[in-house]
Amino acid sequence: MVTKELVTQKTYIEGIQQEIESILETMTSLDMANVGMVLETCMGMMGRCTEMHIDLSRLEMTDRKAKVVRTMYLKPVMDLIEFLFKGGSRMTEVYRQEMELSR
Repeated sequence: MVTKELVTQKTYIEGIQQEIESILETMTSLDMANVGMVLETCMGMMGRCTEMHIDLSRLEMTDRKAKVVRTMYLKPVMDLIEFLFKGGSRMTEVYRQEMELSR
């Protein structure tokens, strides 16, 4: 017999998987020429990913799928966000240096 709590957990994990896919689509469609938007999006998405990471870590005790989603799906997306944030930060620094040199 399936308990209501188990059904709710599975539905929640499936919702997280869909949200991860949505975040991935957003991150891969960013316009790197608009550095400010890239940095803001990265910060917001990383905050949400951190919340999901914490939730999935708590669910691992009762559901193995939570660990799979956290390690196989969420972690690579968080790595991508970190990579894009670092790239955007470096581009900001290059623009700043160009502004100083043009004075």
